[in-house]
Amino acid sequence: MSEDFSELEPRLTETARASLGRAGFLAHNEGSEYVGTEHILLGVLAQNSSLGAKILAENGVTLDRAEMALNLTAKPLMITVVKKGLSAEVVELIRIAWQLAVEFGQEKIGTEHIVYGMLQQHEARATKLLRDMNVDIDNLRGSLEDVFDKQQFESLQSEHGTA
Repeated sequence: MSEDFSELEPRLTETARASLGRAGFLAHNEGSEYVGTEHILLGVLAQNSSLGAKILAENGVTLDRAEMALNLTAKPLMITVVKKGLSAEVVELIRIAWQLAVEFGQEKIGTEHIVYGMLQQHEARATKLLRDMNVDIDNLRGSLEDVFDKQQFESLQSEHGTA
């Protein structure tokens, strides 16, 4: 996919956009020059009414717990920085999230797609953080896939007027 972040940004839901904004704020506050996947995870969790945050909470991941684990696992990493202060990993995460949204018939990238995109990046800091927190990644992925299947079913129903 040749799209860069500026082309994907308008496809974010308001909640996803707020999560990314919060992630930028968190990165800036800790003095980071980039927004990494760990900041995105915290940004999603900070939007506690978002679908992504709810699914994470159902799998034992809360903002407080993630912040505590991040402080305990903070390690310097080599990161490629791209425009807008987003790491290359975050731009790729958003691309994955968009592909997933399209695959399941969604017109926007939601926090749930962002979380799933994160899980697809096995070496991303956020995914490592979740593993450090003893989160069952396969169970979390399954919870997200159940939501996507339901969204796709509901989308198909509304398209055919059978809701």
